[in-house]
Amino acid sequence: MKKLVLLALALALAVSAAGCGGEKSETAGGVPEAPKTAELRGEGWSLTYDPALFEPDGDATVRYIGDDSPMPVYLNVQLYPDYTAEKLAEGLALQSGDDSVKAEDAAVGRDSLPAKTVTVRQVVGEISEVTQIQHFYAVDTPAGGSVLIEAGSYDGAPAAARQGLDAILASFALT
Repeated sequence: MKKLVLLALALALAVSAAGCGGEKSETAGGVPEAPKTAELRGEGWSLTYDPALFEPDGDATVRYIGDDSPMPVYLNVQLYPDYTAEKLAEGLALQSGDDSVKAEDAAVGRDSLPAKTVTVRQVVGEISEVTQIQHFYAVDTPAGGSVLIEAGSYDGAPAAARQGLDAILASFALT
């Protein structure tokens, strides 16, 4: 009897192990799981994002989908073929209208690309004041010109949204 129980257990383990060897991951209902990352590509750049947290909004923007706040959490990429990263960042700082806003050196993306960064904090709203936060990263491209990455958020945004933006920024690459 003991041998029969051991044989049944060994058979159950073998069947279970054979089922785990496949490359596709499936849920309990047999439906393939959604990918853990999705890719967004533009002219000369790419990034990845978590489709459970963000969704594409056009060709160069992803928006956080887990928040019902009227203030969006997003990341947008734009090409500026006629501006260097330094000139673009200086213009953004000047455009902010706040003398304390300055362009600073930074690194962004999976290759720690040299960038100029500008952070603008602005109170928005007439009844319920919310502080909008825009982090801009200007990166020179090998072809000339620059790419501007804008990560928009607000004070009090969900932690998942902030962490998701950080992960997207860390995945950014020039292609």
